[in-house]
Amino acid sequence: MSENFYYRYEAKGIQGWILATDKLKELVGGSAIIDDLGDRARAHATALGLHPEDFISAAAGNATLRFPNREALQQFAGAWPAEVAHLAPGLTLVQAWVPADDANWLRRLQEGLHAARQCGTAELPEAGPWVERAPWTGRPAERFDGDDGRKVAVDQATLLKRRAHESTRRDFEDALLHEGERFVRDADTELGEGWLAVIHADGNAVGELVMKKGNPGEIQKLSNALTEATKAAGKAATDQIRRDRNRGGRPYCPARPVVLGGDDVTIIVRGPDAMPFTRAFLQAFEVETRKWPEINGEDGLTACAGIAFVKSGYPFHLAYGLAEKLCKKAKELAKPQSASALAFARVTTAMHDLERDPTPRRKAYLLSELESLQSVAKALGKLPTKPIREWLSLAVAARRAGDESAEATEEQNHWQRFREVSRRDAKLSKAIKGLDDALRPLASGENDRNALGDALSWRTIDRATALELKHDARRPAQGAQ
Repeated sequence: MSENFYYRYEAKGIQGWILATDKLKELVGGSAIIDDLGDRARAHATALGLHPEDFISAAAGNATLRFPNREALQQFAGAWPAEVAHLAPGLTLVQAWVPADDANWLRRLQEGLHAARQCGTAELPEAGPWVERAPWTGRPAERFDGDDGRKVAVDQATLLKRRAHESTRRDFEDALLHEGERFVRDADTELGEGWLAVIHADGNAVGELVMKKGNPGEIQKLSNALTEATKAAGKAATDQIRRDRNRGGRPYCPARPVVLGGDDVTIIVRGPDAMPFTRAFLQAFEVETRKWPEINGEDGLTACAGIAFVKSGYPFHLAYGLAEKLCKKAKELAKPQSASALAFARVTTAMHDLERDPTPRRKAYLLSELESLQSVAKALGKLPTKPIREWLSLAVAARRAGDESAEATEEQNHWQRFREVSRRDAKLSKAIKGLDDALRPLASGENDRNALGDALSWRTIDRATALELKHDARRPAQGAQ
């Protein structure tokens, strides 16, 4: 039997761990800690005799390595989970390894990781019944701390995030930023108090592509190429919002990346910037992946994204959870067509449950449909929105009650009355025709309400753009912090 081994570790719930805070500086620090894990793992493995060609793939919070002997593997696998627990308390790590002479080594690794995920993991330090807990995370308190005179219990992970937030910026930040520029550090003063967006984007069919490669050298080339393509797409997307939003000599790009590694991207931007950013990223991802033959030949890859629009102060981790679910919804639409897609939702309640939200059945849009959806949003700007909002509320009640219900009849009558009244006014009649023309490429019949609801949300966010830009024009530029 071969003495060489393939090994892989994966950190579970990275975004949730990073976003378990209401302070941007702690989010920045958590992101820096996760980014540093890869460098720590590489240094540790190099000390055990691994060479550059033994690092097959690496991204945010995971890596695949080849160990030359069982002793080096045991030393790394025995010490690495404890080191991660020390560097990032509360972050769960799973790991697996197989002999290198196994023809199906990659599949066996995935099976081992899947089995490891089913096992319970003890949280350290263990908290007894009399231990004080941090109110935000629920984890054992390390000490009492506070910047405003109030002493609040703080857990160990939060303290480490605070210490790390001033660390040197990461590689992907250098790839996205211009010289002398930085990302936002304070959500309230630099992102504003209006709508924020948490965006999660993910490449399509990347796992299947990795499984097809099989050869460690090919996987290593694929991993490196995918990282570079994702960085280039992220640069194109940040350039898009920078042109619109980085005004008045402000020294920061109006965004805050959380994770950018492999084909995985999570970023926080101002609400009005979310659709331009996401559209630019998806378009650029398709273009950039076609430049690398190591990825998928000349075909390149597509990607999907989910956008959660939330008000300032909404818990970041809940917004990310929603964005991740929306990304999965987009993948359901995109997979049969091998296309890029996105889905979005505007959170207007304290607790938003995507699965129980009856309003939009059609939550995802192909990249090619976004221009039509934007046209619908513009067409709505020429019509009174109150009766449209009332109709959408009736549509929710009708869906709950059923198509044959009195609520469904009331919904149909309301929409018919609105259209009839609008046609009596030449200006409104023209606007109604413009709305019908804009809707035609997207949907018909009952699906009109889905496109209208999403377009109305888009218009609500876009209206905030004009107000924020007016406010920005009157506000003196901030100096570098």
